[in-house]
Amino acid sequence: VSLTGGAYQILLQSKLLITALMSWGIKGSGQTMLQWNILAIVMLSMCVYMCMGDSSQAAGSQVFLGAFNVLLKNFVSCL
Repeated sequence: VSLTGGAYQILLQSKLLITALMSWGIKGSGQTMLQWNILAIVMLSMCVYMCMGDSSQAAGSQVFLGAFNVLLKNFVSCL
């Protein structure tokens, strides 16, 4: 499983969205429309960065597995 350092750091930003969703689901406290829009823009920019990544990177399935592991790590750390 391999990710570039930049991709790993970008995916760590998903902690923002995971925390917001858990806050909404568990505590019932929501975000403002502006906050949701900013979170959506951050997530979209992460996806664009990941899709436009370096062509010399590892095979696609390894990149997605690495991304999944980072997202899982973020989810567990938010618990």
